[in-house]
Amino acid sequence: MKSLCALIVCLFCFVPNLMAQKMVLEPYVGIGLHSFDDVTLLQDQLSVINGVQLPSVDRFPERPAFRLYVYRETQKELIGVFLGMSSSGARSALSDANGGATVDQIITNYELGFFVELPFGIQPDIVRDRYLFFRMQVSALLSTLEIENSVFVSNGSRTIAKERFAAQNAVITPSLGYRFQVKGQPFILSAGYALQVTNFPFHLMNERDFTLQLNQNNDVGVGFSGLQFGLSAPFRF
Repeated sequence: MKSLCALIVCLFCFVPNLMAQKMVLEPYVGIGLHSFDDVTLLQDQLSVINGVQLPSVDRFPERPAFRLYVYRETQKELIGVFLGMSSSGARSALSDANGGATVDQIITNYELGFFVELPFGIQPDIVRDRYLFFRMQVSALLSTLEIENSVFVSNGSRTIAKERFAAQNAVITPSLGYRFQVKGQPFILSAGYALQVTNFPFHLMNERDFTLQLNQNNDVGVGFSGLQFGLSAPFRF
């Protein structure tokens, strides 16, 4: 992970040099169908309070993911860097006239990486209006998990316990894309699969030795792997 992060930081250091050439900024919005298996099982465990099972209100639904790609436009392959962010959450809650309890989990994922894009064709021409391409992304993944337990009674008193965890992993994301134009503005439709190639578990934010566990033999992992679909719009500068 340290070597990957160092490589990505070095690539970002080259961005100011690339800015002297024709650059492209490509905002991206998409949906990631992540597994989140471990944190979903964790929700089931945390939802039992004093022998009472709190029903699930939210269970890590798919929410928008955002990225910003930066690269230099060429006549062949594209090489660039990107930043990304996505989040999801879960809630279990139960209340009546005497009070209630909630358990909230919020997972946030940050990506820092680089990518290579290869158009299909023997002699690809980047300036064409429409073409298919293959893109390979490699990124460092920083994930945070915030867990908040809240118990309240009808007189207004409330007890809140909150803890934060973090995990660092590596991800590779191969994808296929289609570039096209609408009234002169380029757009990209893409579909790929994010593969989390490491499985380092969540640990206390400042204590790597204290990992979050489902039981004595199973740590809680991120579960970032899954299909991704998105739309982006390149802007040339």
